[in-house]
Amino acid sequence: ILHDGGLTAGLDWLARWMADKHGLLVQLAMEEPDAPVVEDVKVLLFESVRELLFNVVKHAKARSASVNLRCLKGGELQVIVADQGVGFDVSELDKRTHGAGFGLFSIRERLGLIGGRMDIAATAGQGSRFTLTVPTAGLAPAPAPAAVAPSAAAAPVLPLPPPAGGSRIRILLADDHAIVRQGLARLIAQEADMEVVGEAVDGLAVVELAGRLAPDVVLMDMNMPHRNGVEATRAIHNDYPDIRIIGLSMYEEADRAEAMRDAGAVQYLSKSGPAAELLSAIRASMVLAPEPAVSSKRPKRKRPRHA
Repeated sequence: ILHDGGLTAGLDWLARWMADKHGLLVQLAMEEPDAPVVEDVKVLLFESVRELLFNVVKHAKARSASVNLRCLKGGELQVIVADQGVGFDVSELDKRTHGAGFGLFSIRERLGLIGGRMDIAATAGQGSRFTLTVPTAGLAPAPAPAAVAPSAAAAPVLPLPPPAGGSRIRILLADDHAIVRQGLARLIAQEADMEVVGEAVDGLAVVELAGRLAPDVVLMDMNMPHRNGVEATRAIHNDYPDIRIIGLSMYEEADRAEAMRDAGAVQYLSKSGPAAELLSAIRASMVLAPEPAVSSKRPKRKRPRHA
């Protein structure tokens, strides 16, 4: 429903599901977004609202809640989740839960990666109000990557030399949504031992850039145009088996994870998971012995060496 009908249809279904499963009456007030919302943002907002409504059921001791979706001037989308339950002291939130699961801090963290934010207003005994705001246009530019290829037919991209000392993990991003690539680039830019060396917006481009840039790690979206993540992973793994590939998706189905691993990925993660899990997976991939590539009719090409 979320994929086919959009965010408003998804939230309408969620409200009915919360009433049927948990007895929570959810009052909806929604504006249809002016422009289509990219899939990853839709899923992130949907999962965030779902988590906040679960919190109402588990902690607020309220029988009802409200969800207000509206479009703001300047190209922002805002969702407000409020209840009249027991409330809490915002200053006393346990910050040790930061990055663990899809709780409050994980919601704030994931929104921040795409240039969004979460504002919390709550008072003990007087309910709570969570305001989620995400940009749908005019995103602030992310740190510039070494190369961006719109497709395999793009202008040639020259590989960059490794950083001084060769200590940083060189990462290639592959995702057809700019908002996701920007979020990943912002996250990686904060890590002293990592750098983004290029971006690809489809499955053909990532295979080409993998050969030209010789990254250590590829963060590979499952669903991309022209060539999906499984096919692109298999092509890269066959030609460059020492490149580690980590599959990313908004979905956690076991068959997707198995397909990516069978194609040569060392790990498969959900995009809605905590950022710390992704960073740990990148570092862990560098100490894993790469799986041998499956036989191919084409001769293996050697990975380019940097001076």
